[in-house]
Amino acid sequence: MAWTFYHLANNPSAEEALHQELDDVLDGNPPSFADLPRLGHLNRCLTEALRMTPPGWIFSRSVTSATELGGVQLPARTDVFWSPYLLHRLPDVFPAPDTYDPDRWLPERASSRQWKALLPFGHGSRKCIGDTFGMAEAALILAAIASHWRLVPDPHAPPARQTVSATMILRSLPVIALRRRPTFW
Repeated sequence: MAWTFYHLANNPSAEEALHQELDDVLDGNPPSFADLPRLGHLNRCLTEALRMTPPGWIFSRSVTSATELGGVQLPARTDVFWSPYLLHRLPDVFPAPDTYDPDRWLPERASSRQWKALLPFGHGSRKCIGDTFGMAEAALILAAIASHWRLVPDPHAPPARQTVSATMILRSLPVIALRRRPTFW
């Protein structure tokens, strides 16, 4: 969530499109699970934030039996490391990979190759079991907050701090919350 707010605070056009969508779809009402399919831009904002700043930046697996990977023979018990962070920044898969662009996930723009390369929650039998729940929860939180608030970078605060450990944690989010509309719910 913090990374999504960070990216939106630094991309006013994406944030404005989100606010417009929330105003149109929710019409001042609290968001509900039933609203999520109609919040396309919001979902693309979350997906793009996960592409740029995935929760886990590196994973490992142990090869259980001798296999070939990318033309390289790997004996059993070989440790293999892979990074969603680096994969999500391959310019031949994601043009302008360092640019936050939620519209890259529009159906007419997103390729199957991009969807296959997007692995913020892992893949296969080891994929995070809570990914669908987590995305729904994040979408509802983002909708609830962004419906009533606009976050702008605080010009007097030090820059955002990132800590890289097992996950990519945003340790600080120096923004100013500006009320967009009164909160009645």
